Parts: sequence; structure tokens; C-alpha cells
Amino acid sequence: MTFRHEGRITRGSFRGLVAAALLMAAPAGAVTLTRGPYLQLESTHGVTVVWDTDAPAACSLDVRPEGGQPTVIAGSTGTVCAIRADGLVPGTRYAYAPQANGVVLAGEEVFETDHPTLPFTFLVMGESGCGGCLPGLALRDAMYATPVDFVLHTGGMIGGGLGANYDPDFFTPYRTLLRRLVIWPAIDNHDVRADGGAAWRSTFYTPANNPARSENYYSFDFGNAHVVVLDTNASTSPGSAEHTFLDNDLRTSTATWKFVAFHDTIYSSGSHGSDLTVRANLVPLFDKYGVDMVFMGDDHDYERTKPLRNNVAVQPGAGTVYVTTGGGGDQLRPVGASSFTAYAESAFHFTRVTVDGGRLIEQMVREDGAIRDAITLVKGTAPPPRCGDDLVDQPGEQCDGLDHVACPGPCAADCTCAPVCGDDRLDQTTEACDGHDDAGCPGLCLTDCRCGDSSQVLRLAPVADTYIQAGAQATADHGASDHVDVDLSPADIAYLKFDLSAVTRPVVAAKLKLHCTNASSDGGTIYPVPNSSWAEGSGVGSASGPGLKWSDVDTNLDGKVDAHDASPFVPDYTRPIAWLGGVLVGQDVSVDVTAALQAGPGVYTLAIRNDTTAGATYASREDLNQVERPELEIELQAPTTTTSTTSTTTTSTSSTAPTTSTSSTTSSTSTVPTTSTSTSSTAPTTPTSSTSSSTSTVPTTSTSTSSTAPTTPTSSTSSSTSTVPTTSSSTTSTTTTTSTTTSTVAQAGAVGTVEADVKVHEQNPDVSFGSNAVLDASGQATKREQTYFRVRVSGVGTRPVVSARLQLQVASAFNAGGDSGGRIHRISACGWSELTTTWRNRPVIDGAVLSTVGPVQPGQVVTFDVTSAITGDGVYCFALDSTSINGVKYNSRESSGQRPAVLLQVAP
Repeated sequence: MTFRHEGRITRGSFRGLVAAALLMAAPAGAVTLTRGPYLQLESTHGVTVVWDTDAPAACSLDVRPEGGQPTVIAGSTGTVCAIRADGLVPGTRYAYAPQANGVVLAGEEVFETDHPTLPFTFLVMGESGCGGCLPGLALRDAMYATPVDFVLHTGGMIGGGLGANYDPDFFTPYRTLLRRLVIWPAIDNHDVRADGGAAWRSTFYTPANNPARSENYYSFDFGNAHVVVLDTNASTSPGSAEHTFLDNDLRTSTATWKFVAFHDTIYSSGSHGSDLTVRANLVPLFDKYGVDMVFMGDDHDYERTKPLRNNVAVQPGAGTVYVTTGGGGDQLRPVGASSFTAYAESAFHFTRVTVDGGRLIEQMVREDGAIRDAITLVKGTAPPPRCGDDLVDQPGEQCDGLDHVACPGPCAADCTCAPVCGDDRLDQTTEACDGHDDAGCPGLCLTDCRCGDSSQVLRLAPVADTYIQAGAQATADHGASDHVDVDLSPADIAYLKFDLSAVTRPVVAAKLKLHCTNASSDGGTIYPVPNSSWAEGSGVGSASGPGLKWSDVDTNLDGKVDAHDASPFVPDYTRPIAWLGGVLVGQDVSVDVTAALQAGPGVYTLAIRNDTTAGATYASREDLNQVERPELEIELQAPTTTTSTTSTTTTSTSSTAPTTSTSSTTSSTSTVPTTSTSTSSTAPTTPTSSTSSSTSTVPTTSTSTSSTAPTTPTSSTSSSTSTVPTTSSSTTSTTTTTSTTTSTVAQAGAVGTVEADVKVHEQNPDVSFGSNAVLDASGQATKREQTYFRVRVSGVGTRPVVSARLQLQVASAFNAGGDSGGRIHRISACGWSELTTTWRNRPVIDGAVLSTVGPVQPGQVVTFDVTSAITGDGVYCFALDSTSINGVKYNSRESSGQRPAVLLQVAP
């Protein structure tokens, strides 16, 4: 195979280089990655690694077989680095890390070289250029949950056709995927619109193995398949350079399976329809050389044809199957059906193709793991599908090994989803309930699968809701409508306002529940609105109503509601909170909106906008059916009860002898009243305790006393002593005062503090992350991540600890959540330092699992039960790890967000 960019790619033979020390040039200083690393031009014996930096630096690549010794391949100096590692072993996993001036820029990642005889899987996606929209991110996360060898992109990875958009639209949201999988792109009309494709060609490295040496079309082999990628922006007519290349390339290929990919669809029932010119030019070659499948984009939907030969449907194996796959995250468009259509759907999806010898399975997979379409082709003999082949390919399989897209957790050995907290099934001994499976505590199931009480779960109706509509309804008030709409054409945005002014305790979790009355493949994305002073109004599409209207928000009158408008009611599109997914009529949908409700007591507004012309409709608070109205279900941090009982006995004895009296006022952070002695005989009062996480009973006895404990601690201490003659009568009195209060502030005197936290990364074994603002836990092989906590507990004394919980907040980054929040262990080693702990010297995790947390979302607050480990005052250490390959990220002590905390409750 011949590669392009010979002057830009530094080539190195893995076998020919010495496993040497890192290049000892000047320190990298402020050099940081701005793109990548990402993989290109993978083959059985080599791969090219590409990355960009913000300043020129000497490029080098550290490569090693997993478990083996590193080899350093030196490159050129610049801001764009492209280094090829050759001489690799087929079907072998290698770890690599990019370097600048001899300093590692990023942690190790792992790729696997192609093997010509092993089974393989690749994904096909298109029209993903939505700038990290939630539907696209949901698809990306689903891709993480399926084993795959490479990705084929049919175009539409950027929205505006400008080279700068490759980062926010593609490299940033897909950076984790691109670091371990090679992507083979097809150039499309957006890529050539601004600069003729120059930015695309400088970004992607293709073989350019055609006589014209054009980088826009090429071919490659993988496994027992041959793939041709074409440029349908250029001429494909007979005699053209591209047509001639395709003719010769397909003729000389001896691969078992033949695939072709390009952007413009030639068999489509979607909005663009079929490109009949390209069809007429290319189909004869596909028929002539027995191409098995053709993958296309352009239309924002999914459509698979029947096997076709000469434009006529034939039996499977006798013709070519054409697949339009354009549901990668950008706005969806309607799709119909034609005589050639086998299946069509307007839905977000990716296409998965698995090849095992003579058996091929093509599947359309949605973001929720649902396989909506599939076709199997067989050539000769092929192994039958089985549970354990890492592919959901049989009826009854919910998952299969590493293919667990549809599961909230891992896959069990019998190809069903393994039980986890959060799967809506009471299926573990550690669970008291799980979601809607809450017979033990109806309506009071907490996110950690414990039963709460009525003070922990609130259900709030919106205090206002409406929707605004562009076009002819731009000045209309819809505040009294019995529904809210979200749509792309005409544009509709829904608004819901919730009053949390009386909610003074932290929000642990929050779910927005809606009832769908009009189905859509895109139920909408939820965004926060910074200002909630808008009026609901009283109209039902009336221009005279006082409610919020499109014209109030679209202040520049361009027909769009976006950051260019001056209205305070523009949704904050930089903070997508949740995506509702596809919705059906009559369906009750629920999404996690915890991240939007973290600013404390106040009024909050949530807006819903979708990206398809097939809009969704939901019941509003004016709907006649009360059970269908919107509702916000909130889980609050657990309250605790403090009971203070004071018994005071006062005794005075008549005497003419001089007595000595001492009066004092003592500053204290404790709620335990102090005893003072004076010459008067006043029964003491005991302050009401306003503490949480403790229950205390305090007896106080005073002889010849006035024992009045201060209700507000003072900041000074004074005492005086005098001797005076006194005469008094004998009096004995007893006063008992009991008070109970509820609060969320830890009891003074019983305090748990996270005094150190640090994460460690297996891929960076000698790096300390003690000052990092994020804590990680991941179980991904060779890239495990663990976090350690040191907790100091004081003020408990001899009282039993009733409850102890470690509270963490999932970071706000879009990839911070995952299918598991991790598991917490007690560990015996506590002598580690936050600033020096690394993977290599990390403490041993020698304790059993204390508690686990199920699936988590960005911004969510979770708690781990560590009651069994904390028995009183002292220092305790814990380790957080995960069995999930997806990992989770929490805020650390150094974060600007909610930091780790310990919630304590002690008995009297």
C-alpha cells in the first residue's frame, strides 16, 4: 500500500528502532494538545498516529506491545505531527503515547492491528456534524459499548464546510473513540464548499492509491474484505479518472467481501432523493464485480434496499445491498419508502457490520441499543451465531459479551443484562427497590436503590409552561394551551418553570416526567434558561395574550432563537442537560435533569428544543388528565433528626457561711450546654439543637446554680470569683426540656472531613494527579483509573455512628457520566500523600466493597454508604474503583463545583 503525505509522515520500523530512552530535548513547557491523537492508515503491519499542538515542538511517538518494552520513533518539529509505526505484528494490541520535546502529551492509548483471517466489526456513520449535540453523544456512547475495529464515515461530519469546524463537530466529541480506532472518511459537499476540500485533506490521511494520486478517493483492505471510498463531488462518469480507478480496483481485488462508500445516496426515499446520475455511472460496475454492500449518507435517515441487480430486486447474495446511513446526530428528516426499500426509519443510529469468514451481518443500531434492522449474508460455510461471540445476533439476546449497548451495566454470561441498580428491577439482595419496582416503598425509591421517606422525595408541578412558535405564530401566546410543542419547522420551543424556592436541602437527583401526545424520533434536548421572569399567559395561540412569545425571544427577528438574540429567555445551548430520545404516543418519558438544579433554592426554567421536522408534543399543566401533566420528581439529601433532652436539678441550702461563686461564659462550637455556678437560683434553659446527623441527650446538674447555656456561642471567655455571706432557703427543682429539629448541617462535634483525595492512572504510572479538579474510576484494561480518599472524623466520642455516607458530584463534562458510578472500598493504608501518590506507589485495595452506585449522569450527586467502616473518631481511608470500561468522573476537593463531603449521623 502506498501512502500520501510522504513529506509529512515520519516513518519508523518498530523492529528496526532501538527501545531507547525518551528524547532529551528541551522540556515541553506550555506545549499542549489541540487535536488528537487520532489514528489513520491502519493495516496489518502499521498505523499512522496524528496530533496537533499549540506550539512547535519536536514530535516523537512512544509505541510498545501491551506488556512489552517501548520504542520511540522520532518525528519532525512543528505543530502538526504525523508519525507512522511500521513493522507491527498482525492482530496485536499496542500501546502508544505522543510526545513533544520528549515529554508525554497524553496518557497511553491502545490500538489493535488488522489480521487478515480473524473476524472483525466496523461501524458506518454519517451526518454527525452537530457540534457535540446530545443525540450524537448518545450514539457515541453506544459505540463505546460495542466491540469494533474501525469506523467508516459517509460524510457530513461538519455543519458549515469550514475547516475549523472539524474540532467542535468531530474531533472533540469523538476524541476518545478516535484515539483507539482508525476512521476512514468520505469527502462530501460540506468539505469542499469553502476551500475545495483543502482543510479536509490536511486533516485526514488517506492512501491516495489511485493513478491521479488524489487524496479524495482510495481503497484499503481489512480482514477478508476490500473497501473503496469514492468522491461523488467529482465526476464518476465512464472514462473519468474516478470511474477508471473503481473499474480497475474492483477487478483486481480477490477479497471475499467487497464494500463501497461515498456521500451522495443513489437509492433513497428521503428528502434529497436518489442521485440518478451517480447511480447510472456506478451501478453497472457494482453489478459487474459483485459488490456486496454500498454505504451512503446525505439523507438524514436510515434506509436499506433489497438486494438489487440492474435496479431490480433479487435474492440475497445475488445482488448489491445499498444502505443510506445518515442518522449520526445532526437533525433528522422524514423518509418514506420506494419499491426498492427493505426498511427505512428516520432515527438517530449507526450501522454495524460484522464479518466472520463467510458470514456477514449488517445491523442498524439506535442510541438505546435497539437493533431496528438487520440482514445476514452468507458465502459458502459460515459459523452459526452463538451466545459468546460478542455480537447480539440471535433472538432473545439482550447483549453478548462486549456488545452491551442496550444494558445499563455489563452483560451476563447468558447474554442477558447483568443486574445493576438503575435497571428498574429489584434483582439484587442489596436493593430495597429499583426505580419503578418499588413495592416496598411506593414512590419513595432513591437513586441508590434504597427506600427513602416522604421528606426526601418531592413531586412538583410546573408553576408555568408554554411554547413559542416561529413564523405566523411568532406573536402568539400559547400559555393556556393543553400541550407544548417542540419542532424544527415551524420552529417550536417549549418552556417549563418550576419553583424550588422552598427547597433548602441539596438536590441529589431530579427527573423531569412528560407525557407524549405526538410521536417523534427526536423528543428534544433540554436546556436551562437563565431567567425565569417570563409570564405564562392566557392565550391558546392568541396574539392578544400576555404570555411569552417567539417575538419576545427572537429579538433580532432572524427566525432563530440563538446566542445572537438579546432576550434573557434564550436557552443556554452551551449546557445541554438531557435528551428525551425517540418518543411514542401515550409514552411517559423521564429524563435526568439534576445538573440543571444545582444553584440552590430558586425558580428554574427548562426549555426543550428538537432537531427534526417531525416534532413532538407533550401534555401541559393545563391538560384535563391530571396524571399526564408534567412533573418534576426531586430526591433531596437525607434529613436527620436531632433530639436534645436536658434535665436540670437546682438545690439551695440555707446558710450564713460565706460561699464562693464562679461565673463564666464559654465559647464553644458544641451544642452541649456547659455548667456554670453562681449565687442565684435560676433554672437553666437548654437551647434547641439545630444540628443534623446526630441525636444527643444531655443531662446537666447544677448545685446552687444559675445554669443558662448560651444559645449563640461567644468568641471570648471570662470568669470571676468572689466570697460573700449569703442566706437562702432550701429549694429543689427539676426542669426537663426536649426539642427535636431537622436539618442537613452535620452536628457540631460530629464532623467528617475529606482531607485528601487523589486519582491514579495505569496509563500514566508515574504521574501524580493530586491537584487535579477531577477524580476518575475506570476498569478499562491497561487504562484502569482509581481514586483514593482520606477522611477525618471527630466529635463522635462514645456515641454510635448511625449513618456515614461519602457524597460525590459527577463532573459536568459531557463524558463524565457512565453506566456505573463505581464502587467504594475501605483500605487499611492511610499514610499516602495527595501530592506524591501515583499508580506505581498507590495503596493496596485490601478491603471488601462497601457500596456501589449504578448509572450516573453529568452533574448528578451520589452517595456511597460507608457506615460499616466508620465506627467513631479517627482517620479512615477509602478507594474508589470500577468494573466498567466506560469510567466515571467526579469533582475533587480542588474543583469549583460541589466537592466531596461526608454526611454523618450519630446516636445519643
